[in-house]
Amino acid sequence: MSSYQPLSRLLLLSTIQTLIPALLLITTPKRSPLRYLSIPCMIFILSMMLHPVKTSCYLAGTSAGAGWMSILFALDILLINPKHAEDFINNKKITTNSFLSRLKSALELRANLRRVNTPRETKNIPPFPKYYAKRGITRGRFLVRETVIAVWQYLVLDVLTVELWIERLITTLVAWFIVSRILSEFYYRSFAVPCVALRVESPENFPTLFNKMVDAYTLRGFWGKFWHQTLRTNFTAVSNFLTRDILNLPKPSLLERYTNVFLVFCLSGIMHVVIDVVSNIPVRESGAMRFFLSFPFGYMIEDGVQAGWRKLQGSKKKAGTEAEWWERAIGFVWVVGFLTVTFVPYSEPMQKGPERLFVLVSWSIVKVIGVKLVGGLIVGVGVLIMVVFGGEV
Repeated sequence: MSSYQPLSRLLLLSTIQTLIPALLLITTPKRSPLRYLSIPCMIFILSMMLHPVKTSCYLAGTSAGAGWMSILFALDILLINPKHAEDFINNKKITTNSFLSRLKSALELRANLRRVNTPRETKNIPPFPKYYAKRGITRGRFLVRETVIAVWQYLVLDVLTVELWIERLITTLVAWFIVSRILSEFYYRSFAVPCVALRVESPENFPTLFNKMVDAYTLRGFWGKFWHQTLRTNFTAVSNFLTRDILNLPKPSLLERYTNVFLVFCLSGIMHVVIDVVSNIPVRESGAMRFFLSFPFGYMIEDGVQAGWRKLQGSKKKAGTEAEWWERAIGFVWVVGFLTVTFVPYSEPMQKGPERLFVLVSWSIVKVIGVKLVGGLIVGVGVLIMVVFGGEV
């Protein structure tokens, strides 16, 4: 085949990866040999996905990353914690025992990345915005608010082209706390709004994606609270299995704790290497593994400093005590500094050619009506969101 693969091929392979564990979940017993055989088959399919797409875009990267996450999902739900779909889905939603109904339930489980409203709900899921707390989460109210915010986020992404922020190497603060957040939230809302509109899911199953920036004053707080937790369940299921069941490390212990952290970031690094390959960045040039595997060491430094600080303060400061504003400020500088030092080498391969530039939006409104008018819309709609819908950061 040619050096590039069509996006349609990547989407097809990603869809197959998604369907395999869902089908096995509803058609095979918990210890079926087919469940074990599915893992090498899915690894082979993932290898077929490892070809660059000519125009790198969020959909291509997400599809490639989903290919890796489907393998972890299969390991978790078919082997490590073997279940049937009905074990995790509210039985009231299943009106018939037909094959399609059970397949729908299994696919809902796959799409419910944070296991919202299930026994295995991911930790640190943000609460719904105060706007809903005051008025209630009705379908119509959810659709209006999330659609308006999604439109605003699309306009922002259209203005913040990757050529601009990579060529100028804008600050890590903007790259991680603004651009990445808006990008993730836009596509999250683009998935949530149709699901709620078509009555496939209820609004209650789509809580806020990110927590508040005030939680990001430590590396643990950045990844464990502020950042979206959509990958956490599958990562920790595999890492816990390896550390506790395979390696039999004592719990609790520092060895088990940091081995778990290392494995989680290793799994995340592999996923981002896959995304880099599809984005026309060869494995040997990808900085994903170096970037993500730097965080376990960052955690160790951070934990050591915090333990030393608590010891200096004696009984005045205990673990878990709310941090003072100046401690948060120092911590925020530490987080941004660490991200800057580690992210710049990670981002370098993206700057080596126009074929590696990441397309944030598939169709540009800026090219049609101009950047000034779009900028005015961003300000106007942004004010509307803050006043009417209670935008939160």
